[in-house]
Amino acid sequence: MNGQKKIKTELNKTEQVAAGLDGLLERIRIYHRPDVAGGMVSIFITLLFMAIELTPIFFQINANKGPYDFLEENIKRDFKS
Repeated sequence: MNGQKKIKTELNKTEQVAAGLDGLLERIRIYHRPDVAGGMVSIFITLLFMAIELTPIFFQINANKGPYDFLEENIKRDFKS
């Protein structure tokens, strides 16, 4: 009985701590600790977030025309006529 009671109290403590650790940044910090996850997991998560953040930038660099180019063409065409 005493062992089950101890387990329940520990479970309650961990649930309270887990409820306090809400948010993406806190989870990333936890995953970057070497005792929680291996080095490969940490590197994978970092590269994943870099890819998500940099994809729109690379797409815009490779695009031939952007929205401002189309607006400029429309204004020039409107003022011609």
